[in-house]
Amino acid sequence: MSNYQRFLGPGLVVVAVLAVATALGAPILTYLPVAVVALACPLMMIFMMKGMHGSHGESHEPQATPKEGDGR
Repeated sequence: MSNYQRFLGPGLVVVAVLAVATALGAPILTYLPVAVVALACPLMMIFMMKGMHGSHGESHEPQATPKEGDGR
């Protein structure tokens, strides 16, 4: 399951709640700037770090390079 699929359900719930609150007359636009500021850091972490999953068995150690006197 990708990150986008994992957040699709909760994202649709948030959109539905906002739609219902707007239909009932709640002042959503008043609170929107506060919500955007509060969610800026977590959203940046989700979208900017999506390719960093860990090593998955790959070695991140530096490769041994031949020395000058090796004759290789």
